[in-house]
Amino acid sequence: MDDSPCQGMDWNPISGAPAYSAFAAVLAGFVFACIVVVGTDRGHSDPRSRSNTLVLFISAFFCLVAGSYLGALTSSEVVCLRAWTVTVYTSTLLAVGGTAVFTGIAWLLNGYIEKTGNDREALVVARFAERCAYCVAFVVVPLITITAQGYMFDMESSTPIPPWLSTIPWVYLCVMLVLIVSGLTRRIGHRFRSRLPLTHVGVAILATSLLSLIAMAITSSLHADGWTSPPQSILVTTTLFPLTASAVMLLLLLATLPHLDRDAVVLPDESTLPNETDDLDARS
Repeated sequence: MDDSPCQGMDWNPISGAPAYSAFAAVLAGFVFACIVVVGTDRGHSDPRSRSNTLVLFISAFFCLVAGSYLGALTSSEVVCLRAWTVTVYTSTLLAVGGTAVFTGIAWLLNGYIEKTGNDREALVVARFAERCAYCVAFVVVPLITITAQGYMFDMESSTPIPPWLSTIPWVYLCVMLVLIVSGLTRRIGHRFRSRLPLTHVGVAILATSLLSLIAMAITSSLHADGWTSPPQSILVTTTLFPLTASAVMLLLLLATLPHLDRDAVVLPDESTLPNETDDLDARS
């Protein structure tokens, strides 16, 4: 017999919490190792790109550690709807932290190109890392949408859902995918980059993590007996805040990606390079 508090729900956030926590912890460990390597190796990267990389990695590390902590906290929960509430915030932290990691990798490779000069192989890898950051954002947006929608489905049996609120996740999905696919974030980032230093983005990631923890603590502070019919304000806050925070942070991270066509060293055309065979013939 299943004694889970999430009987009858579409999804069991308590059972999935250990996997959430472990996944975020593994990413955080990888980021910590990268922070140590980048911080101690000063000879193979441009100083500006190295500082940008460290800012993104440090803020992503904090974000992922916070997500891992929330996952561990949820694994011992005894109230399903409260676990669902925490899970929505956990998903947001994982999405922002994961995108920040790939943005930091793109900046790291960009710094290597600026330091070494004409390295076509490094430029190809750096462009691939940039595309990976867009792919991560493209994937996490539907996942956040599904998480918010599933949360509302399971909350509906206890709390009435405002009609306008049920459309918000789909509006979020459509707007974000259009902005990501159309490349508007790239053009906006190129225009406003001088006004948006990476340090400000790192502070924004830290602020998002802290505000998510505060909002989670407030919304989940209701006593276990109160979750049989939780206030509608909890449903509205837990739906709107993570969607808004993730939208702002994902767009900021994509806008601050290094534009390798402009930021990296311009590589010469291979057809214009001198031929080694011709040089040997000329010397002979």
